[in-house]
Amino acid sequence: MENIFSALFFGKIIPHEQFVPKTEEYQEACKRYIHACTELEKEMKEKALSLVSQFKEIENKYMEVSRLEQAAAFELGFRLGVRLVAESYSKDTKRNEEKR
Repeated sequence: MENIFSALFFGKIIPHEQFVPKTEEYQEACKRYIHACTELEKEMKEKALSLVSQFKEIENKYMEVSRLEQAAAFELGFRLGVRLVAESYSKDTKRNEEKR
């Protein structure tokens, strides 16, 4: 059976697919990243065509590392949230018992 964190993170449970930061800062960072990659790729094509495929391969490896890091961070954050909720209910229950 698949781990629920994996199912959430990889979009088998829909909320993950719907998250994209909508801030101007995020949009600008994406534009800068795409522009830098495009410029480097143009320069690499002019100087050495073989470097382009090497660059793409390295970029793909980085994306895999990034995906794994994001999945781990998502799981950690989710677990922390659950612990916060559990502790909150636990303290509420203790307070209600003390009032009786």
